[in-house]
Amino acid sequence: MLPVLKHLVKTFPGVANDIKKPGVTELAYDRMPLKAVAATIDGWKTVRADLGKVDCPVPHFHQPRGPRRRPELERVPQNGTSRI
Repeated sequence: MLPVLKHLVKTFPGVANDIKKPGVTELAYDRMPLKAVAATIDGWKTVRADLGKVDCPVPHFHQPRGPRRRPELERVPQNGTSRI
């Protein structure tokens, strides 16, 4: 849908203040340019394909599983780290 939508709609409302911790304000743009979002998604295809070429240490952070897990903090799904 995004490949077509980016030609019909220039921007989309930005994503901000979705952090549940009281007193925390997340800064973000009011609008997201859809062409830039589409370009980022297309770029991830190359990044995924080339991950195997990385030959240096890469910091890897993840949330604990089980009862200590906090889904409201997730930006990357639990299974997303397996690619790395």
